Amino acid sequence: GRIVFTGSSAGLFVLPLTSAYSASKFALRAFCDALRVELKPSNIRVSLIQPGSIQTPIWSKRPFEQVEKHSDVERYHSAILNGKNMIAQGAKNAISVNSVTKVMNHALFSKSPRARYVIGLDGWVAFFARFVPAFIIDRLFVRLLICSIGYHSL
Repeated sequence: GRIVFTGSSAGLFVLPLTSAYSASKFALRAFCDALRVELKPSNIRVSLIQPGSIQTPIWSKRPFEQVEKHSDVERYHSAILNGKNMIAQGAKNAISVNSVTKVMNHALFSKSPRARYVIGLDGWVAFFARFVPAFIIDRLFVRLLICSIGYHSL
């Protein structure tokens, strides 16, 4: 038997302002790791696909639209703008759904499916970013947040 989950590169590396989404993807990764070991004696293979951005209709949604309607959001204007730019960049660099289904097909039908599959450039960037020391990542993100949200004025 086979169980194949589709997670996200957000389960490899978390970006600021994506904590809830990333937490759910890290949890899925932990669940898959445990399930893979638990089901090994039953000869059930468990794989996790962790793509970066994928060309789907999600990119046409407007996640910041509701946030921008709130009166207290002015302070976060730059962060929202940065978020919109990240979404636009994600859409531009997204891999095709076909790329993901090919990997899914491999995980389902290969004699030796891998435990995890990382797909897409941003997926691999997230994979390798895990090996950068935390203080460097933190410093980078704090600078981005200071510029975008204005934490320096707290």
